[in-house]
Amino acid sequence: MCGYLKICAKCTFSTCRARYSFTMKTKPAKHQTVIPLTVCRTGNILHLKKEQQFRHASNVRRGKIAKTVLQGVSTEYYKRLQNTPIQELLAGNITHSLNRNILKVISHEIKKTMQQHDNILLETQLTQSIIRQCDTASYLTPGYVQHFQVDPFGAHLYTETGIGILVNNLRDRSPVTLYLDATGSVISKITGKGRDAPPLPVCEMISSEHSVPPITFWLMQFLLKMSKYTSQQIHQVETNYSWALMQGVILAFNKESMPAYLNRVYAICQKQKTWADIKSATVLHLCAAHVIKAVSSAFGRKTDDKGLQNMATYVFARMQNTVNLDDALAIFRPFCIVFLARHVSKNVTESLEFLEGLITKEDAILQDRTEDDSEK
Repeated sequence: MCGYLKICAKCTFSTCRARYSFTMKTKPAKHQTVIPLTVCRTGNILHLKKEQQFRHASNVRRGKIAKTVLQGVSTEYYKRLQNTPIQELLAGNITHSLNRNILKVISHEIKKTMQQHDNILLETQLTQSIIRQCDTASYLTPGYVQHFQVDPFGAHLYTETGIGILVNNLRDRSPVTLYLDATGSVISKITGKGRDAPPLPVCEMISSEHSVPPITFWLMQFLLKMSKYTSQQIHQVETNYSWALMQGVILAFNKESMPAYLNRVYAICQKQKTWADIKSATVLHLCAAHVIKAVSSAFGRKTDDKGLQNMATYVFARMQNTVNLDDALAIFRPFCIVFLARHVSKNVTESLEFLEGLITKEDAILQDRTEDDSEK
């Protein structure tokens, strides 16, 4: 007799000879908590214990799940969790909804079937070659993966269409600003011209090393390709305060070091440079939002008073928005007097009144603009 229940299983590795049988001799009682099972193995295990292999998404049910998982693991997970009966969830049974790990495995399996090769490096090279050969509309820069390297890993991504859009904008009278940021988010594609149009990802890089050499090489190679289409200069590049991004920009666009760039900027502020000297170089501009966020966080580490933190941040923002050194110094001096003084004095009181006047004046300007917008 085979008993009440018998289940047979085999190892999914094709080279393995292991077979398993699970036998339950009698039917368990209704309230029985410990159920004995007899496990028998035949054949030798011919793979390492740490090696794992999962079921393929080939049958009907898992195949359908795999197709829906392509829309996103989290989307499919919450969709199935929403359709799972409450009684099953309260009992701790999430087999009906599946968990994220199972969905990720299914998603990975279905994506592997679309790959040209199991080796991801060779897969990237094949993709680069296929896209380049299929791009018959491009003249000088076909394809999308324009450069690929292994150590450190890097891929330069841009198209001739993107370069053409940048060149057309450079020919307009208004100066063009490029925004450079290290991020994992997807940038929205351009939908039309105008102030409300989203940014266009002209050039992108995927790299395992965030340092000056790979960033500089990427930018210089892109500028070399762009020089085949136009000789016009990029007016401004805006970055956050990453040293690698800042130095990469001035090396690639201006062929100068950071000290040389700072000396030239100071000479411009001192009105020692002509417009001909200024317009021939690209301006490195730091993102004001990144700077304000960092300064506000630094103030927050010095005090628990939110009002004091907001005031200091507001004054710094006013100083950041000045357009000449005299105005910046006029704010910086009372700013230092107020926040560095140990005791209240006449000088401190006058400086505090000056800073509060700056905030009140800006609040009035913002209020007027709000009223004008509401009238429109």
